[in-house]
Amino acid sequence: MFGITVLAVVIIVGGVTWTLFGSNEPAVPSVPDNSVPDSGEPADEPEPEIPDTEPEPTDNSSEIPNDSLISHEEQARDASVEYIKSKHPSIAQFLTDLSWNGGRYETEEVNNETYVYYASDWMVTVSWQPTENPTYQISAQYASGQIEIIWEGTYQNGVVKETKFTGSR
Repeated sequence: MFGITVLAVVIIVGGVTWTLFGSNEPAVPSVPDNSVPDSGEPADEPEPEIPDTEPEPTDNSSEIPNDSLISHEEQARDASVEYIKSKHPSIAQFLTDLSWNGGRYETEEVNNETYVYYASDWMVTVSWQPTENPTYQISAQYASGQIEIIWEGTYQNGVVKETKFTGSR
């Protein structure tokens, strides 16, 4: 054969053209502008970029007030418990070391949100109509042995107002 035989094969995959030459010639990709050479596999989506380093963890706890870390209904519940402790010191002993469980309670009432929380022998219900600046209706009930406590009030803009209190032994 005369001279060097050049084998040229053109492969088009995903809009990228590769031209392969004989063993004496390096492979040169022909890539359109703003594109990345493909591995030969059909590409459905671009691969995500992987950062060279992981971001440093940050502690934003000093930048965010604690009140913003809990929901509005939890704020209403906690503010009501603090109010009861301060206004009725004789029952404050029943309001220590509470670990609340519970959450949204499904009711048939239209335009009304209700959350129910339980801790020890306490049940606290928080309900409100979803509006711009709602007034939360709070009900706290305690029952253990012969002791029964019922407290009702409202919470709005950080202010708790008592509307009913009964306690019996």
